[in-house]
Amino acid sequence: MNAITGDYDVVIQIQESVVNDIFSAMHAAGAVQHRFVFAYQDQRIDLQMGRPSIVLSPVTPADQRPRALATARVLVQSRPLADASALGTVRVATITARAALACVPGASSSDQMSIQYDWAETTAADIVLAGSPDDPNLRDMLAKVIGRIRGSNPAGSG
Repeated sequence: MNAITGDYDVVIQIQESVVNDIFSAMHAAGAVQHRFVFAYQDQRIDLQMGRPSIVLSPVTPADQRPRALATARVLVQSRPLADASALGTVRVATITARAALACVPGASSSDQMSIQYDWAETTAADIVLAGSPDDPNLRDMLAKVIGRIRGSNPAGSG
């Protein structure tokens, strides 16, 4: 273990604006997943996300996990799961996903490090529906399906 970098050989520091530029380029190139489809209870939920704006949060002493807020406009479509011909509902929302992050080294020296993310901390209060009326049930359902999103990307990719 290195006294300066901990378990890592190298640590870099970059400005938050650079992180946003990287995510913008990755989104434009299609390297970031921006469509999610879920089955939730009796509904099919389809989320089409715009380019996110990323805000990094300081590490808290409680769990030492870095966090990020990813805010994006999202096209939300829902319909009954059993009826593919149903039009369902379409809404636009601004969603701020709360992601807990972790850097995980590869299994071998030739494997890339990956960045794991977990959006489980996202709540209904992080979701603003455009237009009216507000629908607390839809916001709650969206928070629950977004909270299921977990994953891992090789560092430097989407």
